[in-house]
Amino acid sequence: MKIVLEELKEYLTNKLYFKYKFINIFISILLATWLISFIVSLILVLNYGYNNKLLNHQKCLTFAILACISFLMLTITIVSFLWIIFHNSTASYLVLKINKYAPKKPIKKLPFLFFKLAYYSFSKKQKSQYSQKQIYEYLTSFNDYV
Repeated sequence: MKIVLEELKEYLTNKLYFKYKFINIFISILLATWLISFIVSLILVLNYGYNNKLLNHQKCLTFAILACISFLMLTITIVSFLWIIFHNSTASYLVLKINKYAPKKPIKKLPFLFFKLAYYSFSKKQKSQYSQKQIYEYLTSFNDYV
């Protein structure tokens, strides 16, 4: 089972978003941009659609389409941002746990959901004879440096 953990660690640490931290910053900027775009276009839709002084259905429709596109892109960005957070936290946990020396600070327990999603992408490419629950139980009780 330790071989599976080593393979999972190698798989997760070889990902580009674990090696290069600027990808997380770039996705955070994208997230903020799509959120601002969605809020502004939603305000403009409400302004042009329901204000009697500025009633203009053509502009309202244009900004409604922009609001839909912004919401879709915001959703996709949030999902990818969460996916990267799950992968990075699982990889960091594995690196600390499989290290030969004890870490300086105590390791916080990895949530099962984080491990489950990271292991899912790993198990799509490589089949394992162990279930996710067995590997997670082994990982949380595993201490090579003790």
